[in-house]
Amino acid sequence: TSALGNRGQANYAAAKAGLQGFTKTLAIELGRYGITSNSVAPGFIETEMTKETAARIGIPFEQLIQASVAGIPVGRSGKPADIANAVA
Repeated sequence: TSALGNRGQANYAAAKAGLQGFTKTLAIELGRYGITSNSVAPGFIETEMTKETAARIGIPFEQLIQASVAGIPVGRSGKPADIANAVA
């Protein structure tokens, strides 16, 4: 979701959007050779970076988690292990 923009993260959003475009372009260019291109694009994950985001916007981390979870269909935030398991 960061590719669509987050407050105070213009550089991060640009990097994520670039990776999305790169992945899709690889799929277009290499698919005809049977080569697939995939990326993992998680939503809100509880990390040191998201803790810093809460501090930067001046709210407690738990408040940021609650606000993020409100828009997540499964009703919980992600943990780093969730991403590791998806990649593995």
